[in-house]
Amino acid sequence: EKKVELCKSILEKMSLTMQLQRRLGITATEVEKLLPKGKESEELHQVWEGLKAATQAGHAMFLRLSQDGGKTELKFLVKGFQNFFAAQAIVNGSDKDMPSLQELLTDPWWAQMLEMLAEARPLRYVEVIESRLKSAPQGPELGDSFLHIAARAG
Repeated sequence: EKKVELCKSILEKMSLTMQLQRRLGITATEVEKLLPKGKESEELHQVWEGLKAATQAGHAMFLRLSQDGGKTELKFLVKGFQNFFAAQAIVNGSDKDMPSLQELLTDPWWAQMLEMLAEARPLRYVEVIESRLKSAPQGPELGDSFLHIAARAG
């Protein structure tokens, strides 16, 4: 069970990085750079090597290798898997690099991931939206949006 959790952790890091960079693929080298270094992370690196080997052998059910532009990338079979694991990364607290509220709410790239986040952890979804709302431009010259008014009202 610990290996499954470590594997999920790797997939979450991969997915969120891909989501933030608006990419559908990531190289093995890029994934390795996302993993922590040191003796305590040796097991995580072993799990990554196993996941990478399973993908190369075609045994990973939702990951595949793709040869695009001369480089080998890992890609999820469908973007929904990427959205799911990215949403899980945010559930676990990785939302500091998320885009602006306007982009989150108006760009289709984020729609399914936000829906998954809202379904899985409604309170976490609200926290993410509120954190983006706090950093959104405000002031009399911009007017108060309904989101600003609702946030102040609680």
